[in-house]
Parts: sequence; structure tokens; C-alpha cells
Amino acid sequence: MKDARVIRCFCMVAAIALMAFAGAARTLAVTVPHGFEIVTYGPTFTSPTSMAFASGTRLFVTEQSGVVRVVENGSLRPQPFIDLTEEVNGQGDRGLLCLALDPNFAINRHVYLCYTVDPIAGSPDEAGSAPAIGRITRYTGTAASGGLVADPASRLVLLGATAESGIPVCSSSHTVGMLRFAADGSLLASAGDGALFSGADGGGDTPECLPYLDADEDIGAFRAQNLDSLCGKILRINPVTGNGYATNPYYTGDATENRSKVFLSGLRNPFRFTIRPGTGGSGNPGVIYVGDVGWNWNEEIGPATAGNNMGWPCYEAFGSPAVYPFLDPDNSGCDTIGSPENPGALTEPLVGIHHSDPDESIPPGILGQAIVCGVFHQGQNFRTPYRGGLFFGDVIQSWIKVMHVDDNDQLIDVLDFATNANGPVFFAQDPATGDICFLSIFDGRINRIRSVVDPGDVDGNGVVNHNDMLEVLSNIGPCRGCDADLDGNDIVDDLDLAEVVDNWG
Repeated sequence: MKDARVIRCFCMVAAIALMAFAGAARTLAVTVPHGFEIVTYGPTFTSPTSMAFASGTRLFVTEQSGVVRVVENGSLRPQPFIDLTEEVNGQGDRGLLCLALDPNFAINRHVYLCYTVDPIAGSPDEAGSAPAIGRITRYTGTAASGGLVADPASRLVLLGATAESGIPVCSSSHTVGMLRFAADGSLLASAGDGALFSGADGGGDTPECLPYLDADEDIGAFRAQNLDSLCGKILRINPVTGNGYATNPYYTGDATENRSKVFLSGLRNPFRFTIRPGTGGSGNPGVIYVGDVGWNWNEEIGPATAGNNMGWPCYEAFGSPAVYPFLDPDNSGCDTIGSPENPGALTEPLVGIHHSDPDESIPPGILGQAIVCGVFHQGQNFRTPYRGGLFFGDVIQSWIKVMHVDDNDQLIDVLDFATNANGPVFFAQDPATGDICFLSIFDGRINRIRSVVDPGDVDGNGVVNHNDMLEVLSNIGPCRGCDADLDGNDIVDDLDLAEVVDNWG
């Protein structure tokens, strides 16, 4: 079972090793629906993990080993933004896994990074089994470089300045994962439970990790249920201080305490999450869509808001995992959910993806082992039914799908979109073109999903003419998700007719 579970978890290095045997198979072209094409962009990277657009022509890319590179006008700049390979431990699922650019990057040039720290700095990396911590840092690019090369003296550690203040990582996986700014200016960060994945970890199995744990944190995966632990959470912190906010659901009155930084709990390995556009406001980051990598049976993806408890390790997707509900940790066991010490509202996902039987998935027909929550499409450059959907993927199965939800965050559908995607590991939308871009970890490429059909070409025959106008006229009225709704406002009207006329010919 150990080998199967390693494959089932999101294990980048192991997955790359598996794909090495596939060789030519992984050179297959990405398949996408009619009206779209895949265009590779920029150079090939070594184990790329995340990316962020500084503009339509400048793109930051992280590599697992600890290097942040910059693509400018499609070419790799010779000098990286920063090289942290001596500080980063890139073994197993560890490494430099994400960066986020400050919303005011054009002015302040701030870049935020999250990674696993090498227990002993320098080469070679310590083994992935060596206890470590997750760290979040901020660097500022120099004015002379336009923010594209870091000033080492600008380093600010927001979380993990010391072993005691970092996010404990007691295995080769389930470490820090994602950084994303919310509309209210707060910084959201995901952290795995830091527990063993080769078997049920109820605590006491990693005594070597105790220097990195508080006395009450030696409870394995149940750290996800302990609100005083940073593990198994999505944190909401101030990007200037690293402290929590008074508007966080478990704020204690002391912004430096762990509990004051917790926004969501009960997560196993929330490697990627995104925020639904148009949600949130002052003191409220909005609705967070979380992809949580599963253990024995299910991947899951769904929405959550402040204080929600996603259930791990007592629940996995829509059911309970084997063993964990029957364990009796020193604290934060399954019987504490809903109690005063652990009051978060238990929340189910929208989608549960089974590892081996697609008929057991909800909705049925999907098979996956390593979920990667992506990005909501925004804009008018994609035709329905893909416009406005949540693009997400699976690393091991190498597919990309599109989820639609209603205004109340209830599932409408999940549509197939791409296969042979070479391990999609991160999604972003180009602010200039509206293309959905994804990183493929198996071939190290940035891929653009580009529409090749004019939005006014309702019938998709390659030309905008009277037939498209007839198609619009025949659908006049409320029409969620239909091709004739060119502006995506859920009603076919004169504005959609105008779109056809504007694109005639």
C-alpha cells in the first residue's frame, strides 16, 4: 500500500520518475476542444511549480529547487530574480512551490515566496524525510531592474524566521503550497498537515520532528483539526507583518498567535486554491475554492469561507477515510469537531474524484490522483460553455476540466477540456490576452490555452455571418451557458446581436 499511496499523493519527483518511463508518450500533443489551441510560451524550465504575470510581457516562474526566473517578451532573462537553492529543500514534494506578486508590484516591486527550508543549508539537500519547516518570505526587486532582480537586503521573513515559528513539515510532502492575494489586500497561504502519508499518522511516529512542534502538535494528521497549529490550514496574514487579522475567525486578541492566523482548517494537502472573482470586500477575502489532495480514495475541490472546517482527517470528500476516525490522539480528535475548542462549520466539497473507480466520483465519470485547483476564466475571449468556468487539473492523469457553479456556489457541471496536459501543476490567466495558461511539470513548459474562434462565430464554422445572427435570434431570452450568450450575462439580447455585427465577415 505504501507505493500506491505515494503515487496517489501529489509527489512531483516521484511522478516525474514515473513519467520518465513514458518518454515519448508524454510528448503527445495536448488535446483541446474545437475552437481552441495550445501554444507553448517561453523556454523550458526544470520542475516549474508556479508563475505570476507582472504584465502581459513579463512572467515570473518558480522552480522547485529554489530559483525564481523571469520571462520577458517570451525570452528568459539571463539573471534570475533570486536563487534560494542553498536555503530551499527540494526533496520529494518539498521545494519552492509558489510565489505571489504584490497587487501594487508595479510600484513597490514586492515578491512573496513560500518554500520548505533545508534543515542544513547548502548542498546537497537533506533527505525529504528530515524534519523541516515551511517559510514565507518577501523580497523587493531593485528599481534599476524594474523589479525583475531581487535586492537580497530587502529580505523579510513573514513566517518561519526560526524553527519554532515555521510551519512544521514532518514528511516529504504536505508542506506549504500556495500564496494568493485577496481583493482586500490580505495574503492567503496554504499549508499541509505535515504528516506521514504512507500510513495513518495519529501522532508519535516522528519523534525527530519534535523540535519543530509545540507539545500539543505531535498528533500527526490531526494537526489539521488543531487551531493552534499552522498545519492543515489556509492562513490569512498581513503581508507587511506576517500577523493575523482581527477579522480572522479565530482571532485571540494577539495577532502573532497561530490561531489568529487561521482562516480555514481541516485540510490535508491544499496544494492549490483560488478565489472566486467578484467575491469579498473589506475584511473579507471572498469565497476560496480549494483543491485538497486526497489520501486513500478521493481528491476534492470546493468552496469555503471564513472559519470553515474541511474535515480532514476525519472526512475525505463525501465520506470518512479508513482508520483515522477511530484513532484517539492526545487532542483535536474527530469528536472535537463542532465543540468550543474546534467550532468551525464542517463543509463538504462540490466535487469528489475517486482514485481508481470513476463511477464512485461525484459527479461520476472522473478519475484522478492529484488535484490542482486552478483559476476562474474572466473576460469575453472564450466562448461558452467555457467562459467564466473554473479551470482545474490533475497532475497524474494529466487532464484539465472546467467547473461551472451558480451564484450560490452550487455545482452546475464539470466539463472535459484537455488531455495529455503533461502534469498541469499551476494555472493563471494572462491579464493582457485573457488566455488561460498552465505549467506542465513533466515537460517544463508554459502552455497558453488560446481561443481561435471569433466570439461572434456562434455556430463555430469559422465565419461570422447571417447564420450566427439567426442563432442569436432563436435564443432570445434567459439562457445560462448557451453559445448565443456572447457577453456571458445569462441572457441573449440585443447586446449579443451587436457582438455578431461587430465581428461580421
